[in-house]
Amino acid sequence: MGLLTGVLLAAVFTAVVFGGWRGVKAALKMSAVMRVIDTQFVTDCDEDAVVDSAMSGAVSGLDDRWSYYMDADSYAAYLDYSANRYQGIGVTIRKDEETGGFLIVTVNRDGPAQRAGIAAGDIILAVDGVSVTEGDTEDVRALIQADYGKDALVTVRHEDGTEEDFSVSCEEVFSSPVEYELLEEDVGYIIIDNFREGAADEAKNAVGELMSDGASCLVFDVRNDPGGQLTELVSLLDYLLPEGDVFIRSDRAGHETIET
Repeated sequence: MGLLTGVLLAAVFTAVVFGGWRGVKAALKMSAVMRVIDTQFVTDCDEDAVVDSAMSGAVSGLDDRWSYYMDADSYAAYLDYSANRYQGIGVTIRKDEETGGFLIVTVNRDGPAQRAGIAAGDIILAVDGVSVTEGDTEDVRALIQADYGKDALVTVRHEDGTEEDFSVSCEEVFSSPVEYELLEEDVGYIIIDNFREGAADEAKNAVGELMSDGASCLVFDVRNDPGGQLTELVSLLDYLLPEGDVFIRSDRAGHETIET
């Protein structure tokens, strides 16, 4: 008996104990597929990848954009993402069609790239001597993250056309989800990019700074905010609003949880 079949037979047993007949039917069906792979597939396969793909497909079958499966690596990356942290040099990039390189759109304040002298408007052409002009953003990210904990050699083209090499530390970077400024007529303008970890404290700080600078009203721009953690949202609303209910959750059984 192959490993894949053994894994699925264990799943059948679990389904019998916990899932009832519907769970048994699903597990038996998957076990049959895995048995065919074990006995008929002409080469070796990555068994973990097959099982992960099966689980991903099962969740995708729910046809719900809020439900998804993550393997161990994806979950680890998600935890960093949720903390507004990532391994890199502190820049946001997009493909530059003219050069094939990657235009640096933003540079994190006090991040590795800014400390090295790289600026928004520069175009990344190579990392560690490897050209990125034929690749995509994932290729650039992989090249940079391969240098995590040490310096990456980043070749950029400046806006005046000159090229320069920079030695840039690849490290854990915090990407602030909040930007703010005081506009005309004492309007405080706050952009919240997401509600992941740290967003509430960053937004509160922005409110305090703008009020100290004389803001008479505040505008919160969340047009491009994809969401994040409920605790961050509730924390910010608790800071801004008078007492009352701000969020109601209802589970499958209809039980409600009210955040105030």
